[in-house]
Amino acid sequence: MSDKYNYDRFDSHGARVGQAVYDIMAQGNLPHVTAEDVTEARTEQYLKDIQEAADLGAKEFESPFYVVYLYNKEGWTDMATRGRFVRRQTEPLKENMVTLFPAFGKDVWRIDVDKGSIDYLWTLPSYENFNQILKNKEFYDPALNEWLTNPHQEMREYSKIDQ
Repeated sequence: MSDKYNYDRFDSHGARVGQAVYDIMAQGNLPHVTAEDVTEARTEQYLKDIQEAADLGAKEFESPFYVVYLYNKEGWTDMATRGRFVRRQTEPLKENMVTLFPAFGKDVWRIDVDKGSIDYLWTLPSYENFNQILKNKEFYDPALNEWLTNPHQEMREYSKIDQ
C-alpha cells in the first residue's frame, strides 16, 4: 500500500480508508465484490491485528486482559468498514457496549499471556445490523435469530435506542 494511505497516529497504525476507496472507485471498471469477499480478504490481517493488540496489551496489563474490536460500515460506500482494537484490563459489559457504541459491531477477545491463549468471547452487532438481521430472519441462522430476540439485557438496550 502506498505511503499516502498510511499513518501512525496515537500508536494506532492505521490507513486512510476513505482516500484509498475514492482512488480505487475513480479508476472505473471495477469487478463485482461482495461483502463476503471483503470479509474473507480481511481475515488474515484481522488475526494479525489481534495478535499485535495482544502483544501490546501484555506490556500494559496483567493477564488476563481483553481486546475489543469496534467496527462500523462507512455510510458513503458499501465496501468500506473502519475498525479499532481497544485493549483493556476488564471484560466490558455488553449492556455498556450497546449503550456507548450503538453504531459499532463489537468483538471481544480474552488474552491470557500466562496460559498462552487468545479466546474469542462474544460479538454484538451494530444497531443497524441488528435490525437488518431481524427484518430478514430467513437469511440467517435460526440460533442467531433466537439469540437476538431473547430478552437479554443487551438486546433490551437496543430497543431503547429506537424509542
